[in-house]
Amino acid sequence: MVLLARVVDTEYSAIALSDHAPHWVDLRVSKERGQRPQWRLGVGLLADEGVCGRVRESIQNYLEINDTGAVSAATVWEALKAVVRGELISIRAYRERIERKRLVEEMVRVDRKYADVRRRGF
Repeated sequence: MVLLARVVDTEYSAIALSDHAPHWVDLRVSKERGQRPQWRLGVGLLADEGVCGRVRESIQNYLEINDTGAVSAATVWEALKAVVRGELISIRAYRERIERKRLVEEMVRVDRKYADVRRRGF
């Protein structure tokens, strides 16, 4: 995650007003606006045969359309790298969206269970 790399310090505080303990997180934030971290390939993606198949198909489609000899091989290569990167970013973003949705659903389930237990007085 992007935020995890920016965590400088964390601290739990005492429970004072409710049954929840405050949790403080110090983040290192860049003052430059619009600065994005450098993209890195998640090597875990390459372990998935489905991802490799999608990337292979993307490369084949790209080369069928763009490798006509009208432009230099270097230009085709540079653009192909961008296409593969975009495909991998798309796959990773989709997986992260699905995982976030799963985590939110799990948090809601746990919260409901906790509320139910509190309501019964356990």
